Amino acid sequence: EKWALRYDINKINDFLIKIGINYKIKESELRKCLESEKTQELILKERIKAQKEYNITSTPTIYINDKKYEDKHEFESFKRQIDKLL
Repeated sequence: EKWALRYDINKINDFLIKIGINYKIKESELRKCLESEKTQELILKERIKAQKEYNITSTPTIYINDKKYEDKHEFESFKRQIDKLL
């Protein structure tokens, strides 16, 4: 839970804005929404809930088909895991 509280909300908002812009949502509308106290509280609650539900203790934490990925965080390792599922 502590890591979720420490993460810079501005970095999170910038990331969400980039996603929204890719879906043709106006940046000004996204910023207005994300800067609202209610939205920030909802996002934080969801992050804390996910952290507890998936036992996330560090970032990045990766799940593939609801199973925690424990191998190296390198392309070839990811590819091997995903290829096994195809």
